[in-house]
Amino acid sequence: MRSWEYRSRHSSAGVWPRLARALAGARKVFVLDVADAAQLEAEGSVPLDVGLELHPPKRLFVVSEEQLGSLPSARSIVVRISAELLSARQLALLPFEASVRAR
Repeated sequence: MRSWEYRSRHSSAGVWPRLARALAGARKVFVLDVADAAQLEAEGSVPLDVGLELHPPKRLFVVSEEQLGSLPSARSIVVRISAELLSARQLALLPFEASVRAR
């Protein structure tokens, strides 16, 4: 069992620790619909690399309070790796500090 866990961690290229680090920098997490995620991309927001490396890929955006106000579908969820978070395809992370940008 331990060897399987080690291989699994090694083959994930560190995606789980990077996802945990991205969530650790977020004071709130919001689930978005496809239209709001497309709006963020059209405004120049780039999804975090860590979300695109998951299967199925997820679009995780670090957003500001102002951007969040323009997203009508934004629904707050608990900041933790959970079934609700992992089942969402588009997420917005509101950081503790405006200058935070996790990759």
